Amino acid sequence: MKKSYTNVGGISLAFISALFSFQVQAQTRIIMGIVIAENQPVSGVSISQLNSDQTAVTNNDGTYQLQITTGNPTLIFRHPDYAEQRILIENQTVVNITLRQKMSSIEEVVLNAGYYNVKASESTGSIAKVTAKEIVNQPVNNVLSAVQGRLSGVSITTNTGNAGGGFDIAIRGQNSLRFDGNAPLIIVNGIPLNTNSNSISGLSTGVLTKGESSPLNSVNPDDIESFEVLKDADATAIYGSRGANGVVLITTKSGSSRELTAEIKLSTSISKVNHFIDLASTAQYKKLRQDAFRLDGISNYPADAYDLNGTWDNDRYTDFYKTFLG
Repeated sequence: MKKSYTNVGGISLAFISALFSFQVQAQTRIIMGIVIAENQPVSGVSISQLNSDQTAVTNNDGTYQLQITTGNPTLIFRHPDYAEQRILIENQTVVNITLRQKMSSIEEVVLNAGYYNVKASESTGSIAKVTAKEIVNQPVNNVLSAVQGRLSGVSITTNTGNAGGGFDIAIRGQNSLRFDGNAPLIIVNGIPLNTNSNSISGLSTGVLTKGESSPLNSVNPDDIESFEVLKDADATAIYGSRGANGVVLITTKSGSSRELTAEIKLSTSISKVNHFIDLASTAQYKKLRQDAFRLDGISNYPADAYDLNGTWDNDRYTDFYKTFLG
């Protein structure tokens, strides 16, 4: 009996085709997940497979679904506002990712030069800048404390150890022998501030050094978008003689249309005084006052000598130095 090789060949070819189709289907699977950035879902993120034309885009809630065709593919996540990320996946079917902010090059960094904005690559002046990300991580109440040591050519020092005290700002060295002769012009959102003291000098004299407080105590560091310092001729060219000691430009954040959120930030600190000044006791102070009147030949104390004529309690003692420092 003659064998039919034609039928055998047809069966073998059909079996091989079915096996190949099964292997291709076995290597195809669905990957899904969510893409977030800054704790918010990101829409419009392009997800593609390396060396393949498989792509997907995240929707409004940041979710995506992508069909892949290889065993261990690499997924590429792209978005114009964030850095590109590549992830090598193995057997997982759910891939969630958090995008990072794109690092700006020197050409993309925009500086505030007074009445105009300029790219860092096109700036002809010396402008130092500190962004909100560098400020918000500092647990301080005054932005000047947050930018200390972060600006080249700008010296920022406190002139008192008390909370709310003033700051000495010297841009490119000392320009005057007077303590207030080195103060730069501070402008917040286009409005000049009183650079030196805006406190009640009579009340603070002897408690705050030089009787002054910082004009930026009323500006919340969390509300600041950027902190820039004009250090050279740009300052005088725009602001005249008022900018002779440099100009500090502060821009605050603007509102956004995002969902309402609430944040609570807590910070605590511990400080210690190494040495307190030894003050006179009540008895020593009374002896000093009595000796002064006796040396002047006064035996009857005047009506305004409340500390000696019995008006005030002569046994009471308060160490005001320790009281003021807490």
